[in-house]
Amino acid sequence: MKRLFCLLLFVCTVSGSFSQEKFPDIFIKDSKKLNYSTFTRGFYLIKSTDIKEFCNSYPVELVKKYKENFYIIRSKENLTLSGAEKTTFYEVNNDWKLPSPLLSDYKNNRLPKKKLKVSVHSINGTLFKYDWISISPRSKINSEYRNNFILEIPSGDFEKLLANPYITHINLYAIPKVETPVVENDISVNRINRVHRLRPDLDGEGLVVSVKELLFNTEDIDFRNRFFLTGIQANEVDPHAALIGTVIGGGGNSSTQGRGVANAVSLTSSSFLRIFPDNEEIFMSNTISVQNHSYGTRIENEYGNEAAAYDLNTNTLPTVLHIFSSGNSGNLTPENGPYAGIPNFANQTGNFKGAKNIITVGAINRDGEIDIRSSKGPAFDGRVKPELVSYAPGGTSDAAALVSGVSILLQQAYQNNNNRLPPSSLVKATLIAGSDDIGPVGIDFESGYGNLNAEQSVNLIDNNQIFEDTITQDESKSFNITIPANIRLLKIALTWNDPAANPGDAIALVNDLDMVITDETTNNWLPWVLNSSPNINAITQPAQRMEDHLNNVEFITIDNPSSGNYTITITGNEITTTNQSFSIAYDLISDDQFQWTFPTAVNPLISGEENILRWDSTLSTSAGLLELNLNNEGWQVLTDQADLNSELFRWPIGDISGNAQLRMTVGGEQYTSEVFAISPELLASVLFNCDDEILLGWDEVPNATAYNVRFLDDRYMEIAQTVTDTTALLIKNDFSESFFSVEPVFDDTIGVPGIAFDFELQGVNCYFRNFFAFLADDTFVTSTLNLSTSINVSQVIFEKTLEGVTQTIGTFTPPFNNDLMLTLDDLEISGGTNTYQATIVLNDGTRIQTETVDIFFPFNNTLILFPNPIRQGDDLNVISSGANQTYEIVELSGRVIASGDILFINDLIEINLLPGFYIFRTIKDGKTVEAKKILVN
Repeated sequence: MKRLFCLLLFVCTVSGSFSQEKFPDIFIKDSKKLNYSTFTRGFYLIKSTDIKEFCNSYPVELVKKYKENFYIIRSKENLTLSGAEKTTFYEVNNDWKLPSPLLSDYKNNRLPKKKLKVSVHSINGTLFKYDWISISPRSKINSEYRNNFILEIPSGDFEKLLANPYITHINLYAIPKVETPVVENDISVNRINRVHRLRPDLDGEGLVVSVKELLFNTEDIDFRNRFFLTGIQANEVDPHAALIGTVIGGGGNSSTQGRGVANAVSLTSSSFLRIFPDNEEIFMSNTISVQNHSYGTRIENEYGNEAAAYDLNTNTLPTVLHIFSSGNSGNLTPENGPYAGIPNFANQTGNFKGAKNIITVGAINRDGEIDIRSSKGPAFDGRVKPELVSYAPGGTSDAAALVSGVSILLQQAYQNNNNRLPPSSLVKATLIAGSDDIGPVGIDFESGYGNLNAEQSVNLIDNNQIFEDTITQDESKSFNITIPANIRLLKIALTWNDPAANPGDAIALVNDLDMVITDETTNNWLPWVLNSSPNINAITQPAQRMEDHLNNVEFITIDNPSSGNYTITITGNEITTTNQSFSIAYDLISDDQFQWTFPTAVNPLISGEENILRWDSTLSTSAGLLELNLNNEGWQVLTDQADLNSELFRWPIGDISGNAQLRMTVGGEQYTSEVFAISPELLASVLFNCDDEILLGWDEVPNATAYNVRFLDDRYMEIAQTVTDTTALLIKNDFSESFFSVEPVFDDTIGVPGIAFDFELQGVNCYFRNFFAFLADDTFVTSTLNLSTSINVSQVIFEKTLEGVTQTIGTFTPPFNNDLMLTLDDLEISGGTNTYQATIVLNDGTRIQTETVDIFFPFNNTLILFPNPIRQGDDLNVISSGANQTYEIVELSGRVIASGDILFINDLIEINLLPGFYIFRTIKDGKTVEAKKILVN
């Protein structure tokens, strides 16, 4: 018995599209339409001008939706038509279950010969598993989600799978891979630092983010006591995952680069080797509200099983937000789909990134330019992708991570006001409405709706510039907003979590909402819509105002709106479900304003590096005078032509430190920044590491008034001491961990946090780093002590012990040389074991002894030979009194068969002798010193 399920596939010809005439030739059994009125249960291709009415009138399911009013349906029972409906039926083969790339490989025998790994969607997962196990016992189910499966099957069973009555969509499984590592973390580009400054209470506390890829190092100090496992993590550890986790929620313990967006969020891990969504119970039982996906597969242009699964997941869990990197294939050309052959567009890496209710994120550089590697839209059906961009020097992986972190902060801000998590559609709306236009003017297929602006998005929630509601078919809902005077730009975003379409559908949108804005004089504004026709000229055209029947995001902007009352009207144009929830967010950008955004009082700059100063400006003037006041020494000009429109200035900071302030002068108006610090990033050293205490030291920072010594506490680096010197003595028992860092203080500002280090791993003992001795030139012994500090040291004594008698062979007193390396040569060495040691004497008389080093020096008649027996051709180790000796190798008969000079105390002599016994003897001044028997094998 054949069965079918509602699924949506866009089957493409070589050109990537189909006409009404060409389309049936792909997978219909007979091009003639079926003229009879009764149909048995099964699958049919139909053409209908009112598919909704047809599905409501008969016991059928819509399985796939194509263009040109073509559909695949499944009749759930024998079907008798009334004759009044305008519907044409065709019989189909099973090729409709395959996307065009796989269909082409299948028809041309290009599938792997041994086994296949496939993603499949079924109409009934339970029945499919029961049926498939009996049909293909050698198959393996790797993972499943709802009615979706990842299977490993013998290649010979592919046609059985294709013919299976429970399967409606099949694609080859693509192994996910991470999308490049994080190079650096600059949260000022997207104004995240402003949120940290103005809203320090927004830190992610109490919320959970999941990082879906391989497992990251759970011992990383930047995740201290904020990481937990759920049992679905990967076995393999990958540093990329730790970098992504750090961008999202790093605690900032290791260094400034270790501080993430939400430094108090809890983190967990999920394996991306199961590419379908995690089970809903995992999200609910662990209160996960954001999941980051910084990985991709291949360029795919279809609404596949995974895309539909993520849309289903977000409808089941309406407060969970999935955020994906768009991919790093922005300079590649898609080979399949409607946009095949169009270079540099429609190249997102993975069909799951074509889901509707997620956010895909592209990448920009520090100058706000779109990264050429950043994958671009449109989605397969012409929808806007990516939705957002953000800063990401290493690829779109970290761009997604930034948005994930900001989403956590938005959820927390909303929860603080409403005692519940927001729907993910509302977070998406605030992110889009708060974003800044970047790249081509207006929305586009490169940057989507704009560049992430964390400060503006948080303000929308704090100022309650949001609406939430539900709507039904043909219903209209209105929302009033008041626009004050002096507004340069109004931005309004409408979003909704659309029901999942069927895998393979040509158009993914299911419920269609429309938005329009009207003012008091009945002027109206429609959403911005891009031309998604499959040619390069069309998809690069500027957006036009018109109704949008493709996206589940609608975006309206109004430049220089008049003050007054405006009405946002939402209409349920096509609602296939009982109702549809939606979210609205709006942003107001004031005119004639200037605001410093970086640095702030909590953003110290690193000296000796290039730093980028940032501001927001809506001033009409394009240039300003930029000045610096360092340590209240007066204003000095950095440039008199600062480009206000660029909103940044690259400043190579020299070797300076202290308190600083910036000032921008524009048309007689002065805009002064907060006081901030400039300092180096200190790395303290361990001066001594004794049993009970340690001494830390660091370089002096000019103008510093104090130094904070921090230790790793329960979660974060906390202040252990504040000192005015460049050393700190710490009692070990006061600390449970061995990580410390040091930062300079300049009166009321704090400098750059120091790099954390583990004092147990610095190779420092109690007042010394190491002590060693060695035999030099076979005639004397050199011993060396590397002190770790000279503080409190009164003298250093070098000693030698021979045959139980210890003698002082040298003494050093301060001041020592700068590198604290003390070296002594012992020219009077005797045969036997010479034992060397150094003793450090402190000012209070305490004596600290190093480990001992034994140096064996041979007696005059010493002769040690090894290995013995020895193989022919090997080297014989000869230990003797060394130079000024010769050797002879003598047969037992007394004949000398080899001789030579002994050059070193420990010498090597090659033995090229026939097997047998020989005598090896050393000779000095013509007399035998010692002789030993050797055996050659």
